[in-house]
Amino acid sequence: MGLPSEFDIKGKAFVDAGTLRIAKTQFAGNTDTGKIRLAAGVGLAWKSPFGPIRVDLAQAIVKEPFDETELVHFSFGTRF
Repeated sequence: MGLPSEFDIKGKAFVDAGTLRIAKTQFAGNTDTGKIRLAAGVGLAWKSPFGPIRVDLAQAIVKEPFDETELVHFSFGTRF
């Protein structure tokens, strides 16, 4: 990213693809047609003094009309 290493900020690029295993059923309130969905994005990860902080920006590339998409995802805290 071109930042000094003491900032401990990392950039990332990602692609996410998937579907539910059982086609044409309702699972946890979500309808699935069995078709694969696809999204791509970029993000930043920072190991702050208060714990890890992540911000991701993603765009759905392949989706169904009823899918709910999320452009920005923010998370902080430890992983279990």
